[in-house]
Amino acid sequence: KILALIDLNDTVNGVVKSAINLGQFFGADIVLFYVKKALDVVNKESQLSAMRTINSESVAVDKEIKKLVEPFKDAYKGNIKTTFAFGNVKNQIADYIEKVNPDIIVLGKRKTKLLKIVGDKVTDYILNNYQGTVLIANKKREISVNDNLTLGAFNISNDELENGIAEKLVNQSKVRLQEFALVDTSANNHEETVKNDRSTEKYLFEENDNAIPSLSNYLTNSKVNLLMVDRNGKEKSSGRFKSQLKELINKSEVSMLLPSLRDFDLN
Repeated sequence: KILALIDLNDTVNGVVKSAINLGQFFGADIVLFYVKKALDVVNKESQLSAMRTINSESVAVDKEIKKLVEPFKDAYKGNIKTTFAFGNVKNQIADYIEKVNPDIIVLGKRKTKLLKIVGDKVTDYILNNYQGTVLIANKKREISVNDNLTLGAFNISNDELENGIAEKLVNQSKVRLQEFALVDTSANNHEETVKNDRSTEKYLFEENDNAIPSLSNYLTNSKVNLLMVDRNGKEKSSGRFKSQLKELINKSEVSMLLPSLRDFDLN
C-alpha cells in the first residue's frame, strides 16, 4: 500500500505521478490524502454558516483531488483512492497512517527549509515516527521505474541494497549504480567496483561543512533520478546523522528514497 500525502496549495504533479509509477511497478494500491487546516476553512462564523462552508469546501476539495488521478485510472492496474480531512495537519496524517498502515509514504519535496505541508513539519514527524519506506519526491519531475532509472545510494549498506524495495529498484535499472559516502580524507575520489555481478561507481566526498552542498550539486549534474539514503545505520539516532539528512533533504533537487526500518514481504 502506498500513501501519497499531497498539498493542493502547491505543485503536486510530480508527487502523484511518482506514487502512481512506483505503485505500478510494485503492484500496489494507492491512497492520495490531503489535509486542510480547519482555520483555513472556517473562521469566526455561526455554526450554521460554518457547516455550509465545510460542505461547500468538501465538494470542491473532493473534485480537485479526483481530477488529479483521473488521467491514470483507466490504465492503472491497482486501486487508486482519494480522500481528505479538515483539522490539524500533523494529527490528521498521524491518525490516517495508523489507520491504513502503508508500506510506502510519498511526500512532496520543497526547496526551502525542512519539508513542510501547509506549515507543519510533517516530513520531520514521519521520519522520526514512521517505520516504513519514505519517498521524498521532486514535485516537478516524477520517478519513472524503468530500465533507464539512474539510482544513487548514500551511505547505504549492501544488505539494504540486496533486500526489499531497494533491491527491486536496483535490479530493474540497467544503469550503473552510483554510491556516495562522506569520508574524513580524500575528497571526491572515484572508483569502480563489481558487487554481486552489479557494476557500481563509488564516489567519496570529504566530510566538511561543504560536503552536503557539494554532493547535492553533483547529484543534480550527474542526472541521478533517485537517491536511496540510509536511515538504518548505527548512527541513525545521532545528531550528526540527523543534521546531514536534513541538510541533504533541504538542498538536494533529487528525489530520495529512505528504506524501511521494518521488514515486510514484497511478495
